[in-house]
Amino acid sequence: MIEWLPPFHEMLERAPDAIVLVDGDGVITYANRCAAEMFGIDPTRLAGSSVETLLPPGSRDRHAAHRSAYTQRPRVRPMGSGEMELRGLRADGTDFPVDIQLAPIEAGGTRWTLAVIRDVTDRHRLLEQLRAATQVAQQLARTKGEFLAFAAHDLCQPQQTLELLVAAIAGEAGAGTELAELAGQASDALGRMRELLRMLIEISRLESGTISVTEQPVSVAELFGELERHFGPEALAKKLHLGIEPGEHVVETDPALLRVMLSNLLGNAIRYTPRGEIRMRCAAGADGGLQLAVSDTGIGIPVDQVDRIFEDFQRLEDGRRIDRDGFGLGLGIVRRLSRLLGYGVSVQSAPGRGSTFSVAIPAAKVYAANHSFAAAPGASS
Repeated sequence: MIEWLPPFHEMLERAPDAIVLVDGDGVITYANRCAAEMFGIDPTRLAGSSVETLLPPGSRDRHAAHRSAYTQRPRVRPMGSGEMELRGLRADGTDFPVDIQLAPIEAGGTRWTLAVIRDVTDRHRLLEQLRAATQVAQQLARTKGEFLAFAAHDLCQPQQTLELLVAAIAGEAGAGTELAELAGQASDALGRMRELLRMLIEISRLESGTISVTEQPVSVAELFGELERHFGPEALAKKLHLGIEPGEHVVETDPALLRVMLSNLLGNAIRYTPRGEIRMRCAAGADGGLQLAVSDTGIGIPVDQVDRIFEDFQRLEDGRRIDRDGFGLGLGIVRRLSRLLGYGVSVQSAPGRGSTFSVAIPAAKVYAANHSFAAAPGASS
């Protein structure tokens, strides 16, 4: 036994990982009990054998070259590179994945390399299961997106035909007649169907991964102004005050996708606010990022239901009582778009006290408030 080893012998034998000590010629001078069990080799046979015998034949020559290079620059480091999988070889001929940590030891003018070896078979098995599950999930998402796209596309044509027929009937019916009233109800129902199909098509594009992000400088003030013009009449019809606080910031973003996010948030706020006000504001964060927030004085959301509202077709019971025409898809689209754009979305809410939905744009995408562009495209470009 190596003269300096006895004081550490018991500690090394109790170690949970395989430990081998290799001399400058690549010969194993010591192996602990865990190493013998891991490789299925008697410890007395391990000592004196080449360290390459612990590796599959195909990697021995390469390992010998790496070992020679390591002796020139010995240091504490993991063995191999992040791109190369390390494998050990048992006495029965089976190989298995390993992690190996190396450390140089010098005593009495002699240098050794201490190798700590860990069997990572379970970790690799879990990673493979995770990869397989991820592939299945991705395939399901693509299939779902394709199904939604086909279904929505096939439904668009008969829906348009129905709209033309209803319009023709309304044109023939006299004002105030029962037939005119029925035509109006049918037109409203077709309008809801049109909105549902639009949202299904939007989800199908997001699920199938066919949407590409095209970023450009966008004025928050212009974007907010466009949204105010679009949603102002809807808020006014419900006697809600729509307050806008845009600020003067410019952000690097996809204007169409950000517009869809904020439109869904504003639409929801108006839909579930019986009275009071809706506010949309832009606020700079301490980290240099921006918070685009939509607040309302509506029905609010219980804390334990906040995560649920971002799931497709999920609507809270209070929301159903206030508005029967919603589909529970808007916030699902917001969540998908936030992931696509790399923005955070947060919610602050309490039942009966309203809600605030915030979109966090990272500092790297925000220009200074006084930054100007020679021909910066606005939100409407």
